[in-house]
Amino acid sequence: MFEAGKPLSASNTLAQNAFGEAQMAILRKTSKALIYVVLILQTFIIVIPLMWMIFTAFKSQADIVSNPLGIPKVWHYENFVNGWNKSRIPRYFLNTAFLVLLVFVVCIGSASLISFVLSRFEFKGRSALYIFFLSGLIVPMHAVIIPVYDMAIKLNTLNNLFYLSLIYSAFFMPLCMVILYGFMAGIPHEIEESAVIDGCSTWTIYLRIIMPMSREGLIAAAILTALYVWNDLLLPLILLNKPDMKTISIGMRTFFAEFESLPTELMAASLISMLPVLILYGFLQEKIIKGMTLGAVKG
Repeated sequence: MFEAGKPLSASNTLAQNAFGEAQMAILRKTSKALIYVVLILQTFIIVIPLMWMIFTAFKSQADIVSNPLGIPKVWHYENFVNGWNKSRIPRYFLNTAFLVLLVFVVCIGSASLISFVLSRFEFKGRSALYIFFLSGLIVPMHAVIIPVYDMAIKLNTLNNLFYLSLIYSAFFMPLCMVILYGFMAGIPHEIEESAVIDGCSTWTIYLRIIMPMSREGLIAAAILTALYVWNDLLLPLILLNKPDMKTISIGMRTFFAEFESLPTELMAASLISMLPVLILYGFLQEKIIKGMTLGAVKG
């Protein structure tokens, strides 16, 4: 009886395992399908407003009323010319590009130096210093708007792009430092030791070894910072009130009321202002993801 029951028990076990594997396969397929559905819905949520904006930028005023959601019946390319000529978009572009450049120099330069010191040197209080810089991530920018504005008045730095760049750098330095620290901490110390034997100074190691090997992290930190500075509305709205000092986000906000432009021209001008960000993110999104993930793994 025992021998006769043994094959039956084994067959039951095999059947249970097969049933369990079938259930797991169904769950995997279901979860994968749900992920695709969510991603497709998210894509539509992002793409549909963008397509509406593009179509509106090429329509006439009458076409917007009669055909608000459809493809333009006649494509009016002159909306872009009028939007460019009526607004101060060239000036806004220069101001924003100069602001982004200042933030690059101050924020990325400072964050890379701090990350280099914390990741490559052993000294007392290093962990506490790292936590101190890391704690800057929990401070929201909106929570210090009043002190920042009060300081700008006392220092007479309203309408000053350099002062604005310092504020952005202070808030983005912790994030950039975390990204770069992960890369620099993952670089083998043997490379550094070999460079010291060859007579390289600390600055040479930093500039010619550590920085090139952290290139992916530098690109990710720079792009994330540039995207936020380019699109930010709050700080420029508070700290910049002269027309010639406005950034692209503030300029687009006041474009419609200031120049009494048509909605089609407003959409065309807004699309022009978005192009640098769309092109930058479109070509370098892989660098952003790679830089963030590699830095996290190495750290």
